[in-house]
Amino acid sequence: MYKELMALMRKPELNAPGTIISNYALWVDEHISEGMLKSHINPDEEGATSKYDFVLKSVQWIAEIAPPAQYINLLDLGCGPGVYAERFVKAGYKVTGVDFSKRSIAYAKEQTEFNGSGIEYHLQNYLTIDYTERFDVIT
Repeated sequence: MYKELMALMRKPELNAPGTIISNYALWVDEHISEGMLKSHINPDEEGATSKYDFVLKSVQWIAEIAPPAQYINLLDLGCGPGVYAERFVKAGYKVTGVDFSKRSIAYAKEQTEFNGSGIEYHLQNYLTIDYTERFDVIT
């Protein structure tokens, strides 16, 4: 039993089943990504994004340990449709979001325009990102 547990706790190989790369299709497939977006933006569902009360608590906790007055620039990797990013802006951060889901980034851009939150979103695989900008906080 011990050997089986230890085998389960090993870090998976890059691109192994269950890793972010192997699940890439979930986020880029036209049909599947539509359901994923709906799951992300449903405040009562805990599928793609945690329930919104947890999101708010997470943002508050991060703002306590890295106050936006001191650490203003936040990079949200895997930002999806911007659920966390919008709340980080409300907490006082200047936010840049990166995600490889075309549908989620399009939604996030619509929301930042609608809300006037000024979040900068990029459609890109965050595993291959080559940023030269400086960020104070990365989530």
